[in-house]
Amino acid sequence: DVAKAEYPTNKYFFLTLTIRNCAPDDLGGTLSAMAAAWNRLLQRKVMRNAVQGWARSVEVTYNAKVGTMHPHYHILLQVPQYYDTIAINAERFAREWQSALRLNYTPIIDLREVKEGNLGDISGAVCETFKYAVKDKDLQDMPLRDFATYVEQISGTRATAFGGSIKKIRQSLGFGEKDEPEDEETTITCPKCGTGLQTAVFEWAAFDGQAAEKGLREILKKAKKMPKNAEISAESAPDGRAV
Repeated sequence: DVAKAEYPTNKYFFLTLTIRNCAPDDLGGTLSAMAAAWNRLLQRKVMRNAVQGWARSVEVTYNAKVGTMHPHYHILLQVPQYYDTIAINAERFAREWQSALRLNYTPIIDLREVKEGNLGDISGAVCETFKYAVKDKDLQDMPLRDFATYVEQISGTRATAFGGSIKKIRQSLGFGEKDEPEDEETTITCPKCGTGLQTAVFEWAAFDGQAAEKGLREILKKAKKMPKNAEISAESAPDGRAV
């Protein structure tokens, strides 16, 4: 609502930037490479001249058939009404993302304008951008060892970032400080209890909210030593239940 009021003529685009799947043990390094590439992309003309504001989140999906992770970015772009159609197009973003990532292949990207009936409206696009960091089904499909690796690899990673006019709107609503860097990023926490994503995901998926932080550390340590597809025993669970 604030965006519509302050920038009534602006247009919005939903952008998805991807990279090839990686092994669970390489997820942390892949996320770091993507973050560095994103910072390089922010310096390109396509972002500096054609984009007025942006909001970015990371999602990781899991391919159960081959046991690989697929990290990718969901981004909401805010552009002036008379935007540069040469800059804001899928082919241009694919080339720029490939260059920023320093890849020898063209990554798959998706770019669509936010319109009524498409992603609903701006509110729908925001929800789509920040809907989840990992699907619940992916968590359920992961063998315990891959789940433990996932939790370990995302520990300390940054989940969201904001820039330009969208960052200013967040600040006007009391989210974020004025002296934060342009690519302000935050880790995901529960708005009610403040629990971090790493612990919350584990508790929900493994022990239905009953595991303590100590239990998380103990189970992950054991799981890392287990072969793929191994399941934890009931005796290993803090509350005596098997995963």
